[in-house]
Amino acid sequence: RAVLSRMADQVGLAPGASVLDVGCGTGALCSVQAERGLRVTCAEPVERMLAVGRSKRENRSVTFVKADALEGLPFPDRSFDFVLASYVAHGMPAAERRLFYRELRRVAGGLVILQDYNQTRAFLTDVVERMEGGDYFGFIEHVGRELDEAFSHVEVVNVGPRSAWYICRP
Repeated sequence: RAVLSRMADQVGLAPGASVLDVGCGTGALCSVQAERGLRVTCAEPVERMLAVGRSKRENRSVTFVKADALEGLPFPDRSFDFVLASYVAHGMPAAERRLFYRELRRVAGGLVILQDYNQTRAFLTDVVERMEGGDYFGFIEHVGRELDEAFSHVEVVNVGPRSAWYICRP
């Protein structure tokens, strides 16, 4: 909530804008976006997560869709003003991240915003991410280059001690 409040004006997240939240999980961030007057659609491949998100009273104005960005999102090109993915990309292998970025770019009419880890690492996060088996270390090492290849312009804004908004223009 605090990060979204702080960054909304900077990126133009104004009430009424359409947002696609990809990899929304249980919809916690979706409800915060809806509170700001955004028209929110959430895409998540795991039905159990969607069921939790749909059951939350604060998400009654949010549209939940079962979809996986790696298999193609069920939306036309440029259908959303903003596309947001929070802590999704770092868990994917590099080849999947490239597909992921391409699909986010396709459905974005405006900005793609990735909220994820920045270059400042923490020992505990290193341990947990190694145990989870994702490509956290590859993400940290290559995020700048990968995003530069996928988008016309990328701005990185550190929004926390170990997190950043990667603000990408298709």
